Amino acid sequence: MLRIIVWCLPVEKEAAYNRLHQALVEIAKKAKALGVEGEDDMLCLFPGDLMEYGLGQEIVFEAKGRCLTRLSNPMGKRLAKAWGGAIKQLYPDANIEGEVRTSSGLAYWSSREEE
Repeated sequence: MLRIIVWCLPVEKEAAYNRLHQALVEIAKKAKALGVEGEDDMLCLFPGDLMEYGLGQEIVFEAKGRCLTRLSNPMGKRLAKAWGGAIKQLYPDANIEGEVRTSSGLAYWSSREEE
């Protein structure tokens, strides 16, 4: 099962987390190689942080799961960019970093490198 974990999100109402969840699911559905047909085929986790200071300034995400091991690093990089871009749309002032674990290792993306 595909798992996307997004760390350091600011404290929000449930609706904001649901918008992010839906955006991440839609990107996964478009990547046919993942075999994700809907939200039941993946898990999005938004762990809380014990310290609210600085939340939302730096947001980090990780994508893991057996379905990702079939992907090349360039495809992992495209997915990292798409997922990171979706997070950036909802949190435009944040610096976003993400990793997608593929068969070749880690595909990395950062909003700082896009600027």
